[in-house]
Amino acid sequence: MSATADNQPHLKRVLGRFDLVLLFVVAVFNLNVVPSIAANGGVTVWLWIIALLLFFWPQGIAVIELAHRYPGEGGVYLWAKEVFGDFHGFLSAGVTGPITCSTCRQ
Repeated sequence: MSATADNQPHLKRVLGRFDLVLLFVVAVFNLNVVPSIAANGGVTVWLWIIALLLFFWPQGIAVIELAHRYPGEGGVYLWAKEVFGDFHGFLSAGVTGPITCSTCRQ
């Protein structure tokens, strides 16, 4: 195998900005937030629009930019490892991932 073949990503990149923004919205908006949305009324719609414009859209753009800048499989782990080194790559995926998963459980 040549050195260039090892650096190429193995997965086909088919998600665009719109797909990633919707993925983040679906990850945040689930059935657990429906009662609070119903209790607060129509103002919640405006808050979701503001969140879409100020958080989800820029985050989707950042993910696409990082994926183009550092091609390969691994996501946040790969990006942190390439920029900050092995230890920070481990912290970004090996430590924060399980902590995030454990705090989401109710």
